Amino acid sequence: MQSECCRAGEARATVFCIPYNIAVVDVGAHLIGFVRQDGALIGCIELAIDKAVTARFFDKTTSFLASLSQSGKPLFGYASVFTFYWHFAVQSRPRKLPRHRQSH
Repeated sequence: MQSECCRAGEARATVFCIPYNIAVVDVGAHLIGFVRQDGALIGCIELAIDKAVTARFFDKTTSFLASLSQSGKPLFGYASVFTFYWHFAVQSRPRKLPRHRQSH
């Protein structure tokens, strides 16, 4: 399964003509697959893993979560502070995330 996901990620990355780091996590948000394409930035390895974990924690796409972190949105400021690991779940003031329907 993880190799299929990594291959799909690599295929999608070729559309952008930019080398990517591709991380795959399981339902428990544990890393089960990782691919670093030739030329992908080494400094982005941890970011790729964190983004995959965050998407799994919230069952939302990274792009959807990013849209919520824009100025005036409910998660504004958290992305820069917690670098997509979203530790705010333990904050004293709960945040309500809008419903999101993922396309498959």
